[in-house]
Amino acid sequence: MHRPILLLDFDGTVCLGDDPVWAYADAVADSLDAASADTLRAGLTAFLETGAGEYVDGYSAVQQLSVGVDAATLAAAYAHSRERLATGELEVWAPAGLAEFLGRVSAEVVLATNAPQRGVVETLERLGLIGRMDRVFTDAGKPEKMPELVGSLLDTRSPHELASVGDIWRNDLDAAHRRGAVTAYIDRHGHPRPEATFCASTFPVMYDALLEWSTDPAAFAPTHEGQS
Repeated sequence: MHRPILLLDFDGTVCLGDDPVWAYADAVADSLDAASADTLRAGLTAFLETGAGEYVDGYSAVQQLSVGVDAATLAAAYAHSRERLATGELEVWAPAGLAEFLGRVSAEVVLATNAPQRGVVETLERLGLIGRMDRVFTDAGKPEKMPELVGSLLDTRSPHELASVGDIWRNDLDAAHRRGAVTAYIDRHGHPRPEATFCASTFPVMYDALLEWSTDPAAFAPTHEGQS
């Protein structure tokens, strides 16, 4: 009998802290004049602190605020920031109680991230989470490849046997939602997402509900119809 699937995002879900995106911004700022660098930093600060701006996440904020910076420079800056993450130079942490929660959840734990392997594996090891992951997909190509990934994970399972957790609806949750799976949406600024099964400003708030789901997805689904 298949275990249900708990599908997790990395940055902003399993790995918290703004140091990685600031490392990216600082590397990009090195290629800008002083005024443009100040604009970048001010815009990123506003987004991270209040959600100001129409950006998908902090990384897209950096890209859109870095007017005139070419793709090669952005890519090099991102690679540099992930190398700093891999070496432990940047301060990051896991949500409170995550390792214990993953040890209790009755599901196969799968992590899917657009980030490269370098930086992800080392951070999972440092946070004591690598042993809690059954499968890790890096360079996942979200959102374009997410429907394919969700489909392959479900295989012969019913949609309610997959729960996806993430902080970017389009990347992490939309494909699962469209298949009828459970969705747990994290928004650090507390902005709700009506389509989601659960919404919260932090992951730990949803642990109990996800434990209930994993114990009996079939019984859980009817009590949450219309929410996922």
